[in-house]
Amino acid sequence: MEEIKYYSVKNQNIEELKVAKDTRHARKEHLHEELTVGIAESGMSNISMNGEIYEIKAGDLFFIGSLISHSCNPVEPKEWTYTMIYIKQSHVTEIFNKEDMSDIVAVKRLNSNQIVELKRLIERIKEADFSKEESSYLDDILYQYYLKADRKQKFEIESELLEVKKYIESHFTEEFNMENLADIFDIDIYTLIKRYKKYHKTTPIAYKTQLRLDFAKQKLTGNQKIGDIAVDAGFYDQAHFSKLFKEIYGITPNAYRKNRKQNS
Repeated sequence: MEEIKYYSVKNQNIEELKVAKDTRHARKEHLHEELTVGIAESGMSNISMNGEIYEIKAGDLFFIGSLISHSCNPVEPKEWTYTMIYIKQSHVTEIFNKEDMSDIVAVKRLNSNQIVELKRLIERIKEADFSKEESSYLDDILYQYYLKADRKQKFEIESELLEVKKYIESHFTEEFNMENLADIFDIDIYTLIKRYKKYHKTTPIAYKTQLRLDFAKQKLTGNQKIGDIAVDAGFYDQAHFSKLFKEIYGITPNAYRKNRKQNS
């Protein structure tokens, strides 16, 4: 049975937990404002991260930076189960010794004892009495697993495209198209698309949409009307927003909001 659950947690360093099984969602490129730390519990998936394919199997721990566009393509959806920890950017530099993790991808194979311990901590995160000592312990082991990763890659971006990217991040709720971007940065449209996709494996406009969805997802933790959130994020109507949201996060905006409140 397909199942996706989002948990609102008490730990101030973690935005939320996501537990998913038997699901086909997240096949489209997307990103998260937080550092994503995932553990594959069963099955296997070919996860595209900035265009590089990572074969993730049960027992793999993987790190996905906030600037990394990624999509999940399970080999057999009915066997694919995983848990995601979304760590707030304000805490990431503390865990990883001030290293910029935004453009990092890493995978670490865990042994059976490490898996049991990590899953124990994940279950504890859901509890209101998850202690500072347990939180520090989780930070320490994640950092050690990252240092000992079996595969690690840092993605670089050329300076001119970095300026384009920063512009999109500052104006993503506004209306602009490729012609506007090409004029602003004095670059041929097709050259801009080609060069941008070489790094980000997505187009500038698709990246804008990703940022809008993530922005809206953050707003859904509050009480603002969903239609108003869609408008604030830059979508032209709630139906279009809801359709795109479900394609990426596996559930509708309304279901996501209810999910977070029920699992808080």
